[in-house]
Amino acid sequence: MDNHSTVVHWLEMDGSSLENITSGDSTDTASISNLFPALVQIFLTILVGYIAGFAHTITPEQADGLNIFVGKFSLPVLLFMSLFKVDFSTIDWAFLLAVLD
Repeated sequence: MDNHSTVVHWLEMDGSSLENITSGDSTDTASISNLFPALVQIFLTILVGYIAGFAHTITPEQADGLNIFVGKFSLPVLLFMSLFKVDFSTIDWAFLLAVLD
């Protein structure tokens, strides 16, 4: 992998893989077109949660339960699954070690 290539890994959403390897060619537009729907989904989810809290459709006890579920179960599983799918041959280990130091 050369210095001008970057690897962008996205989670699978809606059954379609958003994992792209972008470089300086036309695949940049493909990764941007995949990024926009993912960002829209994230912000719509945040907006729905905000509206649900503002309208009191979710009680504070239910919000606490959701926070525990996300923090202790679904987020760790999501991280594990995304690490499980990583192709370690595409990782720039020198960059990773430089960031960790």
